[in-house]
Formats: sequence, C-alpha cells, structure tokens
Amino acid sequence: MSDQKKTPESQGDNKGSIDIDKIRNINEYPLEVFPNQIQDLIKEASDTLNFHIDYTAISILYAVSVSMGLTYEIEVKKGYALTGLLYCMILGNPGVSKTHPLKLILQPIQDIDRKNNVIHKQELEDYKQEVFDEKKKKPEDRKRIKKPIRKQLLLTDATPEAVIDVMSFNDRGIGLYNDELSGWFANFNRYNNGSSMQFWLSVFSSTSHTVNRKTTEDIFIDKLYIPVIGTIQPEALIEVFSKMPNNGFLDRFLTAYPKDAKKEYLNDKEMPKELLVMWRDVVKRIYNIPKAYFEGTYEIAPIPLKLSSEASLLFKKWQENNTDLVNNTEDSKLQGVYSKAEILVLRLALILEVLFCSCIKKQPKTIQDVNMNGAIKLIEFYRSTMKDVNHLVYDKQHLKSLTENKKAIYDSLPDTFKTQECIELFSKNDLSKASADRFMKDKSLFSHISRGNYKKVG
Repeated sequence: MSDQKKTPESQGDNKGSIDIDKIRNINEYPLEVFPNQIQDLIKEASDTLNFHIDYTAISILYAVSVSMGLTYEIEVKKGYALTGLLYCMILGNPGVSKTHPLKLILQPIQDIDRKNNVIHKQELEDYKQEVFDEKKKKPEDRKRIKKPIRKQLLLTDATPEAVIDVMSFNDRGIGLYNDELSGWFANFNRYNNGSSMQFWLSVFSSTSHTVNRKTTEDIFIDKLYIPVIGTIQPEALIEVFSKMPNNGFLDRFLTAYPKDAKKEYLNDKEMPKELLVMWRDVVKRIYNIPKAYFEGTYEIAPIPLKLSSEASLLFKKWQENNTDLVNNTEDSKLQGVYSKAEILVLRLALILEVLFCSCIKKQPKTIQDVNMNGAIKLIEFYRSTMKDVNHLVYDKQHLKSLTENKKAIYDSLPDTFKTQECIELFSKNDLSKASADRFMKDKSLFSHISRGNYKKVG
C-alpha cells in the first residue's frame, strides 16, 4: 500500500487548462483521479476477484457520498452550493458480477450499521427497563423516558415514507441500496400516482421536506440527503423507462456500463487483506467527520468548501465548454444529460476532496485543483456512458414504435450509410423518396455526419 502523494500519476496534472475535446474521447476509466491506495484496491479487485474496474470505482464514489453525508458541501460562490449526493447505477448483462463489487465496497458501511444496531439493541433493553421502573412509581413522580434512536447509514429498499422516517433520526443522511433497481423503478407509479418519482426528483436537489401527520408528530427535514445505488440489466432498464415520462430522471444517474464486461473464469489469487483494512479505515474516518449545526437548532449545517483559485479556473473553463454543448445540441434528451453534468462534476469534486483527505488523515479545507481536474475527467467519462444509456433506453423505445417495413429498413442499413442507400431501400418497399428523407432526419435514429452520409445513433 503506497503513501498518499501529490503526483501527476495519482492526482492528475494540476497545471494549465483542460482540453475538453481530448478528454471527451476517453474510453478507459480514469483511475488516476483516485488516491494511490484506492487505485491499488480497484486494480486488485479486478485482478483477484474479476471485478470490473468501472463497477468497483462507481461503488467507491457512492460509498464516500453515503459516508460523508451532509458534513460538507461544495461552494462555487455565495448562493451556489451543492452536497455530495449521488444517484448511481450499475448496468450490465446477466452473469457479469454487478452485485459483488458493490457488496465488497459497502462492507465497511454495513459494519458500521451492524455495530450501531448492537448498541441500539442494548439501549432499547435499558429503555424498556427504565420504563418498567417508572411505571412502579406514582403518576406524579414519573419522568418521561426518551426512546433511543438507531443510527443508520444504509437502507435496502424502502418507500419514501419509510426513508423520511429514518432520515428524521439520522440527520447526516441515509443511503438507499437496491440490489435490483428494476423493482424500485417499477414501484414509482404503482401505488401513489407518481408521487414517488416527484419525491426522488426532489431528493436529488437536496430540497427541504415537510410531512404533516394527524396522529404522530410532524417531520421537517432541512436538506434531503439520500444517495441511491443499485444494479440492473439493460433490457429491464428499457422496460421500466418505457412506462415512465421522459422528465430527465435518468439523466441524474452516474452509470457504470462497460461494454467489455463479461463473466470471467475463477482464479486462485487472493485479495490482499491490508487493502480491505485500508478501505475500512478510510470509510470510518469519513464517517467520523464532526458534524456542525445551525445555531440554536438541531439541523445539520454542511461545512462549505470553496474552490481554490486554480480549481475555480478549471471549473469555469469546463463550465463554458459544457454550456456550449447544452446550447448547441439539437437533441433535447442530450441537453438534459449535459445540463446535469454541471451538477455532477461539482459533486464529484467534493467527493474526491473528502476521499483524498481521508487517505492522508486530514480535514478538507478547500477544493483543490487536482480534485477538480479529477472530477472533470470523471464526468467526461460518465458523459459518454450517460449518452450510451440515453440512446439505449429512448432509441430502443422509438424503434419499437416504427412500422414493420421501416423497422426492416433500419435493420438493413449499415451503421454508417449514404443517402442513396436509404432511398433505394425505401423504393424496394414501395415507399417514396420524401418518406426516406423524413426517416433520415429523425435525430433519435440517425446523426448527419457529412453531406450525403448518416450514422445510426444507437
């Protein structure tokens, strides 16, 4: 296990500006954005356990998001601050080991929950004994005994109502871990006319939330903080989103969707124990970050971390490039992907800063340029994946709506083709040239790459 050092290999080049166009073509995961120890963990999990790097890496980002909770936020300027909340999706075909990397990385968090549960059980027994003792006294001599609260970091599958109840007692936030996201998505509109969807849209923005009840106490939460992660198969994702409105919910997810993921042969290598111990200690340090509260309240007050001057310049240049992408694309679905990238890049910078500081056993003071640089590399990698997922979900839906002969024409066309090829296929099916022209102009199916040349977007 290597010491944490500020080197180009471990932390990225921290001088100069970012070449966005060059970064945008990244195909391999930018592991160099992580501390050296974390890189070792990801690589060894790949080498010994056959865990895909993309799956382990996104699990680590999520684990930091959950562990830090509402202790910190990234402040770009006054009135523009964001928490480190992430929605993450592990996408892949059956048999590619999606769940195991997530379980390995979440183990330290589950260990914390297990320990807190043991403590809570003992406190509950003491509480019951105190209540029993109080009942022996005269009514005027009895005192009210406060019921102990169970501290918790992770929930596995719960309704919005249950999540709110748990978060009302866990002010730093609560993570939601669904082994199968398809069931979670499918429940959105099953019982409450879409209110679950609206709730999770609000959670992503860390808005406040109030619950007024007739029989029990009202609940007010100043900032919702419920990071989400889970696994899903491509066909299941297409199915659940075919029944949902296209309201940008999918754009909020960082998605691990490696095209080269496959089931691997078992090997005889063992994961180094010291790396698992290192990861456990990193998570515990993040979890033990002291909380601050708004004066005179019990509401947690995230500590703002401002961008260093160098980090601010990096973000400004990237934001200008990203804004141009949003304004210049004609595909409304991709506009949503690009718009959410600005939120996600800042959240990733905060997560990387907290992770780096935990690895070197220091408290974060500001967002350093190296971590803003790393966040930019990450979001450009995920931007490509998010575009792939967007095409996978919405283009497949559009294909299903085509008539049988147009679907046959689409299948007959190569990935890249000339105008005349499409016109000839339409002619063979007794369809007009005008119909072929309209077909080729469908941006959900094709992109116009040059005069007379088109490419399938799926």
